[in-house]
Amino acid sequence: MVDILRTALEYAETGYSVIPITTDLDSKQKPLKKPLVPWTEFQKRKANTEEIRTWWQKWPDAMIGIVTGEISNLFVIDCDTEEGFNTIQEHIPDSLTIPIVRTPRGGWHLWFTYPVEQKLTVGTNIFPHVDFRGEGGYCIVPPSINGNGKTYQWQTKVPPASLPLSLFNALILELTNSFSACVSGDKNLSGNICPQVPTSGNIKRALSFDEPGRDDTLFHVANSLCRSGMPEENVRQVIERLAFSCNPPFPEKELEIKIKSVLQRAEKRERPITEEVRDFLGLPTSAHILPTNGIRFAQVPTTFRLQDIYTHLHISTREDKKTVQMAIKRLEGKVIEKTGTVLGTYKILNQELNRINLKDRSDLTGELFIKFPLNIHEFIKVMPKCIYIIAGEPDSGKSGYLMNFAKRNSEKHKIHYFSSEMGKSEFLDRLQYFWSDAETEPNMNFYERSEDFDQVIFPDDINIIDYMTLYDNFYLMAGLINAIGKKLKKGIAFIALQKPPGRDAALGGDRTKDLARLYLALSYQKMKIIKAKNWRNPKFNPNRLTINYEIWEGWDFKNTTPWQKEEQKNEW
Repeated sequence: MVDILRTALEYAETGYSVIPITTDLDSKQKPLKKPLVPWTEFQKRKANTEEIRTWWQKWPDAMIGIVTGEISNLFVIDCDTEEGFNTIQEHIPDSLTIPIVRTPRGGWHLWFTYPVEQKLTVGTNIFPHVDFRGEGGYCIVPPSINGNGKTYQWQTKVPPASLPLSLFNALILELTNSFSACVSGDKNLSGNICPQVPTSGNIKRALSFDEPGRDDTLFHVANSLCRSGMPEENVRQVIERLAFSCNPPFPEKELEIKIKSVLQRAEKRERPITEEVRDFLGLPTSAHILPTNGIRFAQVPTTFRLQDIYTHLHISTREDKKTVQMAIKRLEGKVIEKTGTVLGTYKILNQELNRINLKDRSDLTGELFIKFPLNIHEFIKVMPKCIYIIAGEPDSGKSGYLMNFAKRNSEKHKIHYFSSEMGKSEFLDRLQYFWSDAETEPNMNFYERSEDFDQVIFPDDINIIDYMTLYDNFYLMAGLINAIGKKLKKGIAFIALQKPPGRDAALGGDRTKDLARLYLALSYQKMKIIKAKNWRNPKFNPNRLTINYEIWEGWDFKNTTPWQKEEQKNEW
């Protein structure tokens, strides 16, 4: 039998604030899940060993509760359904492993460290069937057994990680979108507005009720309330309360000017919701201009939910939601259609066709005569408008390979080398050993660049990106590669990506392979061709070829084995 007391003490030793939870049931035989002791003080201090022993001697069957928030450095997201769990998983990188508890009713508790600076409290139904517990909350933990004899169990037991930025932003968008409705009484939301609120185009605006920053915050909140349709009197009440809570309090004379400015703006315009919906979907509007609230989706989605439109256009009233639904209804069958099994999900129809005229060969440039280190060009033909990727482990020689590639091809091709790590001094230091006159090479150009590579691609030249990375939301990597590919015409892009040890795919997973015509995996002294298209010999498939090598002077790749199929090497 599990020793609940011993486990409770272990949680306390780990640093969590522990409290006992009753196993009693209500009149409908549902667990009450209420603390057995007044627990407010344990939001500020942790119970000592003697207190915990006394509790479980008095209530030996009590469940173990942990107070969430700053006291335990714990933030818990509670998903009651698979739909809610999947919604949260969309915002968690594949590479991140987090603690997950399975609840007796089949739900999930996802554990993260508490974001202290954000002061998140307790939120209910922030997404459908999703709650969260921060400051002022608690959760029940394994191996507790409820009054129905069902157990809380670990699905994954690892130390909590920080809240991913994507998930954090998604939570804050929902909080911000529902704020005005909460104040006007349309929806009851328990929790505070987090001071980090994403705005259009993935730009984050810091909301602060301290000086400086309080002026912009009050204007932003007031403007959002007016756009939601809240009556003027209620807007005034909300803003006045917020203003007096600022540090220091907002001056009354300036506050009246602020409120009047926002209200006058609201009176001057009638929300062109239909136009905003069309703009959200990337469709031409009658005025061919941005919607009046300035919101534009950074990248037009291929699928979307009605809730996505409500969120990004700050739609909260019933009337405005009906207008959105009517606008969508008019577009059904023409430019959008329903998709999937989830109600209110649509996809945009792509009916554009780029006809290939096989008779007209005047625009063909044919193969680009390009050489690769380790002679990969003997296996493939390099064609225009193609993406080539080298996914390498840290310190496996990605930069050395790319610089070698650049030198080999600079005589016949114009090359643009974008580096996210090396500046002028490091370039000169690396090049002095094998390409000391690189600065005199007329076809060679070096740049410092770490993001938005699609905006600076030279479409008809060789573009080398050393290297492209994301620090979270790795699933977005495939989209960044696609954006670069769309800018190419007669040229190519050779992109370096970071790869975890022991895996073939870069951060971002298998989707990073989709557009690549050549995908190389680089580990310590070993290269593998993961994907190769446009074979030079139609009867010889170079996929899964491997080779061992040594690097001399940081750039010169010398093979120590011939190219051979991976399965052949395994047989030896």
